[in-house]
Amino acid sequence: MKKFLRVLALFLLPVALLYGLFAAVLTSTRELAGMEEIVAATLDGSLVLYGTSHHENFAAYKLRVTGALAPRLLVLGTSRSMQLRGEFFSEKSFYNAGGAVRNMADYEDFLRRLPEEALPQTLLLVLDQNMFNTNWRQSSPADPQGYGDLKMDFFDTLLRTGLDYGNRKFSILKTLLPRQGIYGLAAAARGMGFAADGSYRYGSTAEKNLGQPEKNFADTYRNIDFGELRFAYGDAPDALALSQLDSLLDFCAEKGIRVAGFLPPFPPSVNWRMAQNGGYGYLDTLGEELARRFAGCGGEFYDFTAVDSDDDEYLDGFHGGDRVYARIAVQLSEKSDILSKSIDLVTLEKLLGENGGNPRILP
Repeated sequence: MKKFLRVLALFLLPVALLYGLFAAVLTSTRELAGMEEIVAATLDGSLVLYGTSHHENFAAYKLRVTGALAPRLLVLGTSRSMQLRGEFFSEKSFYNAGGAVRNMADYEDFLRRLPEEALPQTLLLVLDQNMFNTNWRQSSPADPQGYGDLKMDFFDTLLRTGLDYGNRKFSILKTLLPRQGIYGLAAAARGMGFAADGSYRYGSTAEKNLGQPEKNFADTYRNIDFGELRFAYGDAPDALALSQLDSLLDFCAEKGIRVAGFLPPFPPSVNWRMAQNGGYGYLDTLGEELARRFAGCGGEFYDFTAVDSDDDEYLDGFHGGDRVYARIAVQLSEKSDILSKSIDLVTLEKLLGENGGNPRILP
C-alpha cells in the first residue's frame, strides 16, 4: 500500500506543480481581481488593459466606470462600438461604454441606472442592424442585462485555466510575472481587453488570417445562408425595437442629452452576400425609419452599413477594425453638427496616415 501511495504521489507531483503554476498565473494576471479594484484602477489612470478569460462582467464594469466618470461624451453600444477610441475625439471627457448593451431595450436601461449627474451631454449610439430584426429578437434572451457582481470560483477557474493551457491559449513564461496595469489573463497573454477609455484592443485576434480575411467570415457566411443568429432573415424593421428607440430618444430629450447614432459597418463581402441572399428586406427601410426618429428629437443619424473599406480591415464578419472606425469618425467630423467640434481630425489623419503593417489596427 505504501509503495502504491509513493507511486501515486510521484505521478501526481508534476500535475500539482503544474496547477501551482496555473494558480500563480491567475494571481499575477489578476484574473480574479474584484470589480472595485478594476474600476479604481480605471479611474486613477493606472489601468492599461482589462481583459479576463473566464469572468467577463463587462456590463457591470462599464456602468460603474461611466457612473463615476460622468463623461460629457459617451459612446453606447455592443461590441460593434468598442473600436471608437478616446484619441479620436478632442473632447477629453469621453468614455466608450461599448459592450454594455445587447438589445434595444438595454440602452435606456443603462442610462436610467446612471446617477442624474453622470448622464452625458452628448450620446453617440451605435445600433446593430439585428436589433431591429423581429426573428433575432424573438430568439434572443429577453432578460434584462445584468449589472451585478459575478461569483468568483477559484477552483473552477483553475481547472478551466488548465484547459486553456492545453489549448495553447497562453504561455506560463509570459504570464507568470505581474505587469503593471494589466488585469486579466486574456489581456496578459493575448493583448486583448479594454483600455482605460473603454475602447477595445484585439491583440493577437487581429493577426488571425491576415491576407485571407474571408476565412474569418466563414461563420457569418453560414449564418447568412441559413438565416441564423444576428443574420436571421427579416422583412420589415421590428415594431417593438422601434418603439424602444422612441422611448430612448424621448428620455434623452427630457434630460437634455444631444444624440447622434449610426448603424455600424459590415465587410463588403458580407454586404454582397446578404444582398444576394435576399432575406434581409428589413434593411431596405431601416435607415429611413431610424433617420426619421432621430430627426424628430433634434438628433442625427447615419447609415454606415456599407462604407468605403476592404475585407482585410475587418476582424470577422461583423466587426470592423480600428481603421474602419477611424474613417467613420472622420466622416462624422465632416457631417455631424453635434459631434464635429468634439472630433480630433488632426489625430485621426495622423493615425490613418501611419502604416503599421496590419490593416485592422492602428499604431
